[in-house]
Amino acid sequence: MLIGGSIAFAALASAGALIINALSSVSPVDLLLIVLGVIALLMAVSAFIAWLRLRKRDLSTFIEAAGFALNGRMYLNRYLAGTFTATPMVPKGSKLEQGTPSGTLEKVLLLMVLVVVGVAVLMWQRPDIWQSLLSMM
Repeated sequence: MLIGGSIAFAALASAGALIINALSSVSPVDLLLIVLGVIALLMAVSAFIAWLRLRKRDLSTFIEAAGFALNGRMYLNRYLAGTFTATPMVPKGSKLEQGTPSGTLEKVLLLMVLVVVGVAVLMWQRPDIWQSLLSMM
């Protein structure tokens, strides 16, 4: 076991050194794009698996992911689908408001402004990133 563990440690250290060596020659913008690409790939795989689960109309996986314990499968039949998607009636004397909830639009706009200001400050402090980004286009 000691020899096997030593070989495994050496292999992992060698793989780590190879990855660090490869990443040291990559520009920060390319590294960011690589990380975003890996995240997008993982999100796409997760979305595809979720679509496969929903296509089978099996709710047990999603209910277990929400923290509830199920021993069997819970298939979505017509009655349950109607129950989950039914729109309740509006009580008498109340108004139905359309649009976004209060403050949501302002929060999104504030986040967008903060992102733009952050990118502008980054480009002002580090013009080399801006030049490498323009050279990629």
